[in-house]
Amino acid sequence: MSENIVVALIAFAGTLLGSYFAQRKSTALVVYRLEQLENKVDKHNSIIERMYKVEQNVCLIDGKIKVANHRIDDLEGKEEIMAVEVVETKGLWKKLQGKSTDDKPVDDINGTLRIGNGSEFYELDTGDTFIYSIKNADQASSHWWKK
Repeated sequence: MSENIVVALIAFAGTLLGSYFAQRKSTALVVYRLEQLENKVDKHNSIIERMYKVEQNVCLIDGKIKVANHRIDDLEGKEEIMAVEVVETKGLWKKLQGKSTDDKPVDDINGTLRIGNGSEFYELDTGDTFIYSIKNADQASSHWWKK
């Protein structure tokens, strides 16, 4: 064989080996980059799933807070029901005052102070006055009438 053919074969073998190893290295780099991208996508997807769960929990907690606030408002409202103030008293006749949202007492105030015919209830926020009237002796039909 001639020298030129041997040199050409060696050059050809070197080119083949160089191309093969370069392609292998390039493929390994692409595979590595794909794995890294897959890891980032997995992290992103797990964050989205966790955020979805967090949003559901936030909705549940918001609902519980609304219920708790409603219960607190109810309890505060019950306290205000007994916010009726006795201004003046003469025997069973009483002059009372409170808010229009307060329940007007019937028969007695907090089970201690009895109310008689002609007693007055003045609503502080509306300015209306109501007169208490007992129709029957059993007090089953007692009412507050607007004056």
